[in-house]
Amino acid sequence: MRLVDSSYDWPPKGGEMAEAIRQTDWSLTPLGPTQQWSAGLRIAITTALDSPLPIIVVWGPELTQIY
Repeated sequence: MRLVDSSYDWPPKGGEMAEAIRQTDWSLTPLGPTQQWSAGLRIAITTALDSPLPIIVVWGPELTQIY
């Protein structure tokens, strides 16, 4: 598992989904900007991006979905 380093764009690499996460204005969502995401959420997303199987992450009281 990769540790998140706030000195570079997150997620640091990955396919189309990682790029979509980087390009999304998360400040318009209940999750807020990725810089403010908890370590737990970042770990969950990194795990999903690294998985060879489809994974959905559902987070927060609004059940925001990232898949």
